Amino acid sequence: MDAEDFYYPGGRTPAYTVIEINMIQGRAPETQKALIKELFSKIESVVGISSVDTGRLSTFPAWRPSTGRP
Repeated sequence: MDAEDFYYPGGRTPAYTVIEINMIQGRAPETQKALIKELFSKIESVVGISSVDTGRLSTFPAWRPSTGRP
């Protein structure tokens, strides 16, 4: 995709990155929040992408093979 074809929310730079996380059902909200905080921190300190450009992290329950649904 060409840069001019990519949608950037207001205030973001070309470093804007979208991350999707799939978690197994049952993870406590505190665990999810801790993971997201750590990801934002590491992405900024190791990769150099500001948390503003990390965008919003989404958490979805992972598909469970035993039931065929989330």
